[in-house]
Amino acid sequence: LACAALARRRARAAALFAALFCLAAIRGAQSHQALSGAARDFVMHCESDEPVVVQGSVAAVYRGEAAPDGAWRHRFRLRDASYRVRGKRRELPGTVFVEWYSAAPGKGGRAPAKGDLVEAVGIVHARRAVNEAAPSLDDVRLVSGATRTRLLHRAGATGLSRFRQEAASRLSRGLGRHPRERDLILAMTLGLRAEVSPETLAAFRRAGTIHIFAISGLHVGAMALMLASLLTFVGVPRTFAVLPLAPLLATYVYMTDMQPSAIRAALMVSIYYFAVFAGRRPDALGSVSLALISILAVEPAAVADTGLVMSFTMVAGILLFSGPIARLIAPLKTSKEMEETRRIDEAQVAIGGGATPRTLAHWAARKFRRWLVSAVSAALGSALVSFPLTAHFFHTFVPYSLLANVVAVPLAFPLMAVAGAGLFLSAALPGIEFATNFIAARIAWVICEISEAVASLPHASFCGEFPLWALVLWYAVLIAAFRGVPGLFRPPFGRISDHEGDP
Repeated sequence: LACAALARRRARAAALFAALFCLAAIRGAQSHQALSGAARDFVMHCESDEPVVVQGSVAAVYRGEAAPDGAWRHRFRLRDASYRVRGKRRELPGTVFVEWYSAAPGKGGRAPAKGDLVEAVGIVHARRAVNEAAPSLDDVRLVSGATRTRLLHRAGATGLSRFRQEAASRLSRGLGRHPRERDLILAMTLGLRAEVSPETLAAFRRAGTIHIFAISGLHVGAMALMLASLLTFVGVPRTFAVLPLAPLLATYVYMTDMQPSAIRAALMVSIYYFAVFAGRRPDALGSVSLALISILAVEPAAVADTGLVMSFTMVAGILLFSGPIARLIAPLKTSKEMEETRRIDEAQVAIGGGATPRTLAHWAARKFRRWLVSAVSAALGSALVSFPLTAHFFHTFVPYSLLANVVAVPLAFPLMAVAGAGLFLSAALPGIEFATNFIAARIAWVICEISEAVASLPHASFCGEFPLWALVLWYAVLIAAFRGVPGLFRPPFGRISDHEGDP
């Protein structure tokens, strides 16, 4: 009803979308209520010393490490899991974190692999300080001994695993002496976080930049921009760009192991470009809204997924607030500056036909300035929105996250673009991945150094509560603070107008 009242001319379409959203949310809440009951019962066994049997398929495998008693600690997550206590079996939503202590892989031990069917028997322990008011599966772990966990079915090598291994091999060429940067590139491009060292993950977590490891809108957006630029370079019209772009994005999402966040971002980008193909004016907020409604219509239980909430809220924050931030960073120009800009635009048109080196240098500097303003404003908008979300969902405050994200997020775009270009172009130009990997490694080094420097600052991270009412109040204050700045609720990306400052 609120959408219909605001839309006026398009009241029917707005009311339909509002009804679809509400119905999907209600159905999802009902489904989640039944599943969350089983999760609460599972978490209630935390620290109870009562054995619990969990069975499911391995969703992710993390780097193992030696245990103090000579055993080897395997760490993995189980999806599609069920648990059994006192003969009663119940299905579990989400994933279950398992620590399995067994013999080392080189001493007869067998490490779990993704897709294996596993049955683990152990005791439920807290992974960190459990929130007494609302514990969840992410707060606990199942600790199992060597003889209490067994592999029911070993998954064979699939086409997806071979495809990812080939992609990871191409992205690793020439980076044998730079393991930290190589692991960061693999995690950001393919979602292979298992090889990242715990020290590096801890530094990024304390700096508030851990989100760049999760394949999300930031990564898919950078890959989409790179692919769109390549398509434009080879002469594909922008109107028909969605035809080759959608399959290429689907290929990239397939390489990332079909992660839900990557699917969501690819869906948003495809809807945006499909609007151009259909002859309609593309709207970023409309694309995000339609993607959200489509996902909830297919999977209503996703309304309670933390990843979905954070992903769409951060994208909405970038779309809403990066425009006003860009205007604050790059205010309106004077008439003299506008005249100089006009001459630079004329030089841009005259490239190759009389443009002087000075005008070309001005044009290149102006292009770099536009990119820098857009990247920094997007990073600030994302940080302003993600800061309270991280505190609310994970009870962790990272005061310096704004400082770290201003550097890390803008550098993530060229890293993804360069690494992605080498990954796709290496199929046609063998050997080009050595050059692109070298450039990407240099960018990754800067991101790692900045994150580690910020993480070493005093009080870089501490625990605390951030209630829901404070979260709503934070966003209300943000909207009120930027209300007087032109550009709120306008698409932030694209060229910044020299006369009005409109992106």
